[in-house]
Amino acid sequence: MMIEAGEVGARQIVEAADGEAAADAPLPLGRVRWHCSEEDGGPDVGVELALGGGLTLYAGELADETVKSHGIKAASPSGWWLVLWGDKIEHIFGPVSDSYEAREAVDLMAGALRALEQLWRGASEEAVAYKAQADRLEDALNWFSGQHDLSLAYHAPVYCDDDEDGEEWRVYRERGPINDREWEMVGAGDDALKAILDARQTIAGEVAVHG
Repeated sequence: MMIEAGEVGARQIVEAADGEAAADAPLPLGRVRWHCSEEDGGPDVGVELALGGGLTLYAGELADETVKSHGIKAASPSGWWLVLWGDKIEHIFGPVSDSYEAREAVDLMAGALRALEQLWRGASEEAVAYKAQADRLEDALNWFSGQHDLSLAYHAPVYCDDDEDGEEWRVYRERGPINDREWEMVGAGDDALKAILDARQTIAGEVAVHG
């Protein structure tokens, strides 16, 4: 890491979603670390923001030796500098004119990054759920295609006073010759997948009982 606490005599305070963390702990995306000159004080030395991908944005004090080592001769009116560092980059963008505005900007960026993280996490969870549903559907269809005595049909009552159940998908087991065919319902559900899964469970239960 480019900025060391010893350079400015700072104590680091981590503001994370799960409470205070170790001073040198890697920060999750969108989390802020305060660099303070006094215990329980505000970030009067600097703030750093985790950008993800091993990158950190820092606004705060730097040792004179650090500034000079990057070939910078200008002074900072606030004593703060804007820095980006990571595994493959260390760059001082320049001086910060107002440390309070810098802190406010870091807080705004942190909130935006956390909001994006939540959106991404929600999208990822939805993708996982869709993948699981697709896998269940593929497995059910593969099983159903091997059951040559089963058929799938959508059922709806024919008459208004029909005593049968409402609209649903049904799986029937067909038996007997074509002129004397019998249909036994072995599964039902409000969609085709649920009807197939219900039939699969019914037949598995029959196999368990009768072998």
